[in-house]
Amino acid sequence: MLLSRSNPKLQKCTEYGYLSSGLMLSPSTSSHIIDLCRFKTPGCDSGCLNTAGMGGIPKHKEGLFLNEVQQARYNRTQLFRYARKEFVEDLKREIWNHVKYSEKKGLVPVVRLNTLSDILWEKVAPSIFTTFPDVQMYDYTKYPAKYRRNLPNNYHLTFSRAETEANQLEAYNWLSAGRPISVVFDTKKGQRLPLEFMGHKVVDADLHDLTFLHAKEGLVLGLRAKGKAKKDTSGFVVDTDGLI
Repeated sequence: MLLSRSNPKLQKCTEYGYLSSGLMLSPSTSSHIIDLCRFKTPGCDSGCLNTAGMGGIPKHKEGLFLNEVQQARYNRTQLFRYARKEFVEDLKREIWNHVKYSEKKGLVPVVRLNTLSDILWEKVAPSIFTTFPDVQMYDYTKYPAKYRRNLPNNYHLTFSRAETEANQLEAYNWLSAGRPISVVFDTKKGQRLPLEFMGHKVVDADLHDLTFLHAKEGLVLGLRAKGKAKKDTSGFVVDTDGLI
């Protein structure tokens, strides 16, 4: 299986009439066979949600072996790396099955292709978007906008702000163009996120994963730090002291 609907945040989408399914590969260089996050920063790399939840439980107490969740992500990554054509065809079949399952549930099917990775799907496998023109697909990305021009109409991206100067300049450019960015704050669970950041309205992106609903607005999609990111000191997680 390539796609999964088990991610808790993806599951929240059903409350809004959507059924989301996500592709989870081994992020960054964690597979040791390919780098799937070209524009990662030290902060996002160390705070990655790859080891959150079930993904963080070691198979053995010494933590020397992959658990079942990590092994599955690695197996998918191997297929993507070494059998790309087969991978894409399998992915199309699973998207088709997801569409049919969603219809039975009376929900709108959506797909997140980079749940943990940052792949240029519009270039790597453009047939995915033409095969399913009515299926909304969406992702977060750290790629500068110049790499992601002429996107398919059914592919929405949100830029992911991080701690480096280059990344933050790019975040400013995305906002200036009326496109959304995501920002991780040190706000605790249950507490209110800042109202504004970088002069733009903040919306609570922990409520659901449907980033494309903010497609035409220069909004900041606020996220609360989770997992290892709670201990971040790099600046990847924004200190909310002094923010309204």
